[in-house]
Amino acid sequence: MLREVALGVRRFDAIQEATGASRAILGARLRGLTQSGVLERVEYREPGSRTRHEYRLTAAGRELQPVLTALMQWGDKYLTGPAGLH
Repeated sequence: MLREVALGVRRFDAIQEATGASRAILGARLRGLTQSGVLERVEYREPGSRTRHEYRLTAAGRELQPVLTALMQWGDKYLTGPAGLH
């Protein structure tokens, strides 16, 4: 979820589609990340639509970027091979 938000995927439905998480699990995780100060929930409104929310990284969340990158690199090195994931 953090990876997706860091990549610019900020709306609940788009995060759900990108991660495959159920609505209940995604909601719980996003609430936890918001409560811990890693994400912030920000209102937005498209013309003619109701007010909705998107998720953005806070300063603390942006500081996790090197950690996310390191985990991705580790996975690329140890969890993939010629045939894909082990």
